[in-house]
Amino acid sequence: MELVLGLFGLPLAEVALIRTIVRLSSSLGATWTVAEAGPCDVLLLGELGDSVCPPPETTVITVTRRGEAGTGNVLNRPIRAEDLIDLLNHEAGQRGRRNGIAGAKIAVEADVAAPISISLHQHARLRRWPPSALLTSRPGYVQLATLLARQPMSVTRLATLAARPLQDCEAFLRELDANALLQWERREVSGSKPRQPHNTSAHTLFSRIRHKLGIVRSTA
Repeated sequence: MELVLGLFGLPLAEVALIRTIVRLSSSLGATWTVAEAGPCDVLLLGELGDSVCPPPETTVITVTRRGEAGTGNVLNRPIRAEDLIDLLNHEAGQRGRRNGIAGAKIAVEADVAAPISISLHQHARLRRWPPSALLTSRPGYVQLATLLARQPMSVTRLATLAARPLQDCEAFLRELDANALLQWERREVSGSKPRQPHNTSAHTLFSRIRHKLGIVRSTA
């Protein structure tokens, strides 16, 4: 997914910092282009941009000093790389779901595909820790993410260990999957082991040995 990050009303130092973070980050789930003019998907708005009126489909994130009151989406100063990346990944996931695709895709192994439905035989494991924007608004998600980070597990196993309803765990896995945060594997239920064929050749050999020993004892 390719998205445009617009900047307006920000000091030059912050513009340079944001460009550097976006260019160097390997944790972004979408391809972002930074622009200071023209249409954009997400707009970072500083104090000097109060007069701007972006279209309704543009997500506006206000850049304010930490501790100051803000409304809507806010990015606090001083700008930290992890905060900016979390916001962008969250927005990319939201737009991916609205567009009917499986969120912002990151590089995945060729033999791993994100499933549409969750099977009891599918085991999931976290590729990377979810953005804070996805966890903070949902109580209990941190516990589920911690369990998935330890080892692959099915949705039923996750529900059992976390002592949470199965439907809550399914919803959590689907949201992680929509943001390309899960690695999936399928484990088939093992059946009974096939019976080993009787070794007739060994049985015949032992019979011959016993027979010969019997002949020796009878002629001694």
